[in-house]
Amino acid sequence: MPVAARSHRDLHVWQRADDLAQLVYRLTWKFMQADPGLVQRMRAAAISVAAGIAASQRGGRAQARRTLQAVSIALAELGYCMHFARRSGFIGDLDLRKMTSLEEDVSHHLEPLLNADSGQRRPGLT
Repeated sequence: MPVAARSHRDLHVWQRADDLAQLVYRLTWKFMQADPGLVQRMRAAAISVAAGIAASQRGGRAQARRTLQAVSIALAELGYCMHFARRSGFIGDLDLRKMTSLEEDVSHHLEPLLNADSGQRRPGLT
């Protein structure tokens, strides 16, 4: 009997990215009125990270790699936006540490997927 493909929801990296997106939504609610543009940018980047990881499960290796590179860019953008929000006084140190911890965890699990040998079946998205 063939083994069913695992869902992106089973991947630790996706779960942490989803946690990060949820946290970004909760924390940005606090300063939506003060800077809606920054809120929109942070939320879009956070959603792009989780959605991109999910999308990388479709298609071949080359497409997965391109998608994961876009995820990496979105994650870097979110990282800067978090820093900017802290320096602007929109979020506190504790909230920044929570977001940074999740962002670093996602980045840590994303890096090996981006650097996977192209001779492998697929980047090890498990």
